[in-house]
Amino acid sequence: MAEHNKSIIRVMVIDDNTTMRSILRYQLNQMGVTDLVEASNGKEALSKLRDPGLRKPHAILCDLHMDQMDGLEFCNVFRNDKELKATGIPIIIVTADGERFTHEVAHQVGAHEVLTKPFTTAVLQRELEQAIGFQFSDQAA
Repeated sequence: MAEHNKSIIRVMVIDDNTTMRSILRYQLNQMGVTDLVEASNGKEALSKLRDPGLRKPHAILCDLHMDQMDGLEFCNVFRNDKELKATGIPIIIVTADGERFTHEVAHQVGAHEVLTKPFTTAVLQRELEQAIGFQFSDQAA
């Protein structure tokens, strides 16, 4: 796994809960990841991802349960869209739902990984490193 400057990493955070977006932003900032794009649901995220002016993220953190378009539907639409699928952007589902079946379905519709809340910054960093394919130059506390 190559080591890179984490300040070049861009992450999209999709969550309808502003508090959870703030927590994820804080955790990512602790890791040195400050280039973020946020969306409050899957529809808004798809609109942003389809914007040709948007610099594409290296990874997507997506809540499972949201209004308008939930995480499973987002993954399914993302993976069935030729242009978006071609980007190869890994999607990490974040959820309080610890049911194994839910995690299996998330993987089946294209999630790279499923993280059950709550999780530490170190766990998030490890999963992000594995999804993106490179290691940050130092570890999160």
